[in-house]
Amino acid sequence: MVKEKKVKEKKRVSFLVMFGAFALFVFFGLISLGFYACRNHDNAFSKKVAGFIPLPLVVIDYSHFLSLATLNNDLKSLKSFYENQNFSDSGMRVDFSTEDGKNRLKIKEKDILNKLITDKVIEMTAKKNGKNISDEDVDQSVSRKIEEFGGEDRIKENLKKLYGWSLDDFKKRIVKPSLYRDEIEKIITSEYGKEEDIRQENKIKEAQNRLSSGDDFAVVAKEFSLGETANQGGELGWFSRDQILDGLAEVSFSLKEGEVSSVLESELGYHLIELEERKNDGEQELIRVRQIFRPKMTLDRWLNEEMKKHKVWIMIDGYDWNSEIEAVEFSSSDLRKFEQEQGGEILQ
Repeated sequence: MVKEKKVKEKKRVSFLVMFGAFALFVFFGLISLGFYACRNHDNAFSKKVAGFIPLPLVVIDYSHFLSLATLNNDLKSLKSFYENQNFSDSGMRVDFSTEDGKNRLKIKEKDILNKLITDKVIEMTAKKNGKNISDEDVDQSVSRKIEEFGGEDRIKENLKKLYGWSLDDFKKRIVKPSLYRDEIEKIITSEYGKEEDIRQENKIKEAQNRLSSGDDFAVVAKEFSLGETANQGGELGWFSRDQILDGLAEVSFSLKEGEVSSVLESELGYHLIELEERKNDGEQELIRVRQIFRPKMTLDRWLNEEMKKHKVWIMIDGYDWNSEIEAVEFSSSDLRKFEQEQGGEILQ
């Protein structure tokens, strides 16, 4: 009889525990649904919810998440940084209370969101390639830099004053992502990157052969160039000597009108340059040029290609994922226009 009572009591406790867990699940689920129904992370209620529930901000490939709290914390740190700077000497000020100030802050929030996504993709890819950054790796990296930046106490003081960060915050938000980025750069500069650079060099030599055969420069540029002006036949416009990349200026200005350079190599890639016209603007000599360009494998180019392999969903109001440019953009056309006009500057 006693044993039977104990079994019943045990079942009753188990039921209460299960019911309590289910009730909590429903409660938090309803809060989350309410949050996404209004889809506005900018109000006080949403910020409180995000403080104790890890609401997803971004979903990548169905199984990788970034939390809303991460974005809110990073934005808070950015505001702290700008508000603790003295810009009086430059005649600029920071005022987030004005309409323009709020819009500028939204631009910075979008920049943070893009960086969080690219950092996550970099981390995912590094781990896929067997590169895992441990806390010990992070500690060692910071230790090597401590004396260089004035000692640990000074670093902690500056982090707290400027960003409201602890040293652990700095390790998590800055150091660890940068170490994963370093690992990806090692992959890019390995045989994979070298093979890609050789492929691009061969393509521009193919374009050079077409030009030597008498084909029109604009036609060849449209077919071979991967520069932004390819659709305009490689037309770049007018340049002074100091506006051209180091290593390209001397050759470009030595060309005769209508002459095409040999294949030129820069840190960005491989170039064929045609000098179309030359003139003097006061004491300054200007040239109008066209270009056929094939890029080397860089981190930015790798990121552009890597992002195409992933599915990204933005879970908060005001932002959309643009799969054509592989980046976050504003849902509002007014904010997109404001961003173009202001160039993303936060200071006013």
